[in-house]
Amino acid sequence: MTDSDAYLDTVANGTRKELNFFLGFFLHECPTSMIPAKQQVQEWAEILEKRGPEFSADAAACREFSKGSDG
Repeated sequence: MTDSDAYLDTVANGTRKELNFFLGFFLHECPTSMIPAKQQVQEWAEILEKRGPEFSADAAACREFSKGSDG
C-alpha cells in the first residue's frame, strides 16, 4: 500500500478524531515537503462529501485548501 492509498483509507474510513488530526496536519502543519497536491486534496473533499453531512465541514476545508494550494 502506498502512502496515497493509506491517506485515502483514512479519509474514507477514519473517525472524526482521526480526521481532525489527519486534516489538521496535512492542511495546516506539515512541512513543505509533505504538502499534498491540489488534486489529491480535491479527491479527499469528494470522498468526505459522500460520507454525509457530518463531514461537510471537512470537505469544505479541503476545497478551501485546494483553491490556495500550488500543488
